[in-house]
Amino acid sequence: MFLVYCVIINQKQAITMSIFDLFRGGKGGGVETISPVDALNKLKEGVKLIDVREPAELKSDGKVSKAVNIPLGQLSPDKLPQDKEAPLMFMCRSGARSSMAARQASSWGYTTVYNVQGGIMGWKATGTSLK
Repeated sequence: MFLVYCVIINQKQAITMSIFDLFRGGKGGGVETISPVDALNKLKEGVKLIDVREPAELKSDGKVSKAVNIPLGQLSPDKLPQDKEAPLMFMCRSGARSSMAARQASSWGYTTVYNVQGGIMGWKATGTSLK
């Protein structure tokens, strides 16, 4: 069996995972995939939402008002909350990059990590307003 690996290099470390892990979805590896509706409810409860899209994508596709933008290539432990028990949600355009970010955060020791299924495209499909 052959595995293909995806590597994203930023200034501090390389994020490496198999393509199988990237698209596996659901629970596994400390990451739970949740619907945009569930993400909205968690956002209302105070869970931090991290949008890993590039700034140009925020301008073209819109942004969730309480989301913090940390592009995937700039993601590092020092940009995330120090409290590794605090739940985190990750979002991108479609869910692929945010899945990578969520798995990376889990590998850094964050205990409750969510990936928003469908990303901002899924969020828009629910009719929820954007900034």
